[in-house]
Amino acid sequence: MNWEAIGAIGEVLGAVAVFISLSYLALQIKSNTASMEVTSRQSVANEYRDWIRAFHSSDPEHFTRGMSDYPKMPFRARSEFAVSCHDLVLFYQSAQAMHEAGTLPDANHEPYRVWVAAVLCTPGGRNFWAEWKPSYNAGMTSALEERIEEGGLPNPLDYPMFQLDKE
Repeated sequence: MNWEAIGAIGEVLGAVAVFISLSYLALQIKSNTASMEVTSRQSVANEYRDWIRAFHSSDPEHFTRGMSDYPKMPFRARSEFAVSCHDLVLFYQSAQAMHEAGTLPDANHEPYRVWVAAVLCTPGGRNFWAEWKPSYNAGMTSALEERIEEGGLPNPLDYPMFQLDKE
């Protein structure tokens, strides 16, 4: 066997090794991407769960009244409504960032966008949003504004969770 044949065999083996390495790398990237999507979905779900828990641990009546009356309500109620709205919008800002990065699929992102947009379409939500929208990320506010303009949003005040007891 001459040196040229040995060199050719070495080149073929090198090419096979590169192909195997690239294939392995592609599998690792695919696995990592799937893992990041799961982590993103779990993170967003945890943030939303935390918002619901915080809502129920404070005075939920303030949020319900705020959706109708903000900002024309007593200071404490107005403050609690505003804090709850800020928390909700910041939660969505996180979900939107994950969606833009490609780690939160549309099927997981859209229900959150609908819910936040629906809250912002209530009378008090509109007042909150008009007051605070400039302080948020432009990409996130655009995504919410687009969904608001599409219409067809549910009215959170129709949900039993937000129905105040008859006095």
